[in-house]
Amino acid sequence: MTKYNNSTSHRGHNARTPGAAGNGLREHEVAQTIHEKFIKVTKAVDCTDDAGTTANANLVNIVAKMNRVGISFHVSHHLNAFNGQANGFEVWYFAGNETARKLAQAICDEVCKATGWVNRGAKATTSLYVIRASVGTAVLIEWGFIDSKRDMDILSGKMDDAVNAALKAMGYSASSGGSNNGGGSTVTTPTPQPTPSPTPTPSPTQPTQLAVDGSLGPLTARRWQEVTKMQIRDGRISHQWRQAQNQNIHAAVFDKTLIGSNLIRDTQRRLGIKQDGLCGPQTITAMQRAKGTTADGFISAPQSQLVMAIQQDLNAGRSPF
Repeated sequence: MTKYNNSTSHRGHNARTPGAAGNGLREHEVAQTIHEKFIKVTKAVDCTDDAGTTANANLVNIVAKMNRVGISFHVSHHLNAFNGQANGFEVWYFAGNETARKLAQAICDEVCKATGWVNRGAKATTSLYVIRASVGTAVLIEWGFIDSKRDMDILSGKMDDAVNAALKAMGYSASSGGSNNGGGSTVTTPTPQPTPSPTPTPSPTQPTQLAVDGSLGPLTARRWQEVTKMQIRDGRISHQWRQAQNQNIHAAVFDKTLIGSNLIRDTQRRLGIKQDGLCGPQTITAMQRAKGTTADGFISAPQSQLVMAIQQDLNAGRSPF
């Protein structure tokens, strides 16, 4: 079997431009879960973007990261949406790139065999920006239709099987402990690749360094949860009340419950302020004062000095507060 050295991976969209939605799901969140399973095995460079405030900016940022890695194999994770009736699995590739076509079709065949998805096959394009503007060979995987209950039932029950099948098509050795995504199934260490990655692969014992970009997205939130030893490490700052001051927290899940986040509650405890779990202007101001940044009570965009200081601490393996 041909082995494809998967050097980058990313999920499409972000919290600001979340993509499609359906069946109570949002595209960027589902794609993030799949993307993380990919990079765990492949050790690919994470080219996900949380900073872009428009769909175009998000795409430009992703491709810039891909092109910094250089000529290699790139995987983009998305979900389709149409009319609630369309369904199936497909992979897009650049028209005329025979290597990409073979890879795209192999992924389709393996994944659909493992899951029972309708095989929509390899799709040629010259217009999709991630494929057209990136160097090397990129494939864009559409992991079913998010507005199709049938497809999402398959993805919910067989996500690990689907990911393992795609990895198998790329030449990685993968094993699953079960077909249910919540059943603790895992994928194994990738088989050695004949061509080294263009960038150094991080040691498995060392976490990949966060980009110090001032954007509080899911990766930063998850590292924060890990460093502070939170029980739940899902990359989300849950149950927040949306305000102008915190709307640029891209890892936030906004609702009206006032339940708050345990991560924020722990931070408030460390700062010695009211512990309601809500990252509002008072909490933001207290964090800014603790880090010595401008204390205006706002998480600014596209780059927050407070968040940059937090990311620097997290990269050093220490709690920011």
